Amino acid sequence: DFETTGDLRYIHRRLKGNDIYFVGNRLDKMQTAKCRFRVEKAKSAEWWNPLDGETYALTDWECNKGIIEIVLTFGPGESGFVVFSTENSNAVKMKPQEGNSIKVVDGPWMVSFDPTWGGPEKIEFKKLEDWSKHPNWGISHYSGIATYRKFVVCDQEPQHISLGDVANLARIKLNGKDLGSVWCPPWRVKIPAGVWKKGENLLEIEVANLWANR
Repeated sequence: DFETTGDLRYIHRRLKGNDIYFVGNRLDKMQTAKCRFRVEKAKSAEWWNPLDGETYALTDWECNKGIIEIVLTFGPGESGFVVFSTENSNAVKMKPQEGNSIKVVDGPWMVSFDPTWGGPEKIEFKKLEDWSKHPNWGISHYSGIATYRKFVVCDQEPQHISLGDVANLARIKLNGKDLGSVWCPPWRVKIPAGVWKKGENLLEIEVANLWANR
């Protein structure tokens, strides 16, 4: 049903004459792979994002003897649905690609813990680090929500905020606007139009870890 040059996993279902593939990146890094799907008949191909429900048109593909070949780029741990339909696609947007134009937000960060749960009300992290390895006992054994705050400046307006790796849930706010929560790879949220400002932007990330850390 499926062949690829990358390290991907897949599930294939056929529903009402349409072929639906769930494809996932097994790696914690971006990869671009040539994918070959066994599809009897298709007029269109779409990428469906399982996290926000958005659909994107896949246009650069060809069918040869029941095999459709598409080159796909996946973010770290990213997965989604590739849907081949016997009808024309209504999706107009193209699948967003991970690029090299990434601005890394380095430390320091101001981090606020809940003192009623044993953490410091406010502390500066010189760099992002694992709570469980922090020398402060109230942080290393803290379980709950901590809020990271930092003013960020970027000359070019970004389209996404990627957190990298999170333990275990996070909610992102930009200039007071709630951008949503993330709970799985690729740990990324979109920045709606009009939220990013020229100059300083206040980035707030609420992180909740597991009770077992206590």
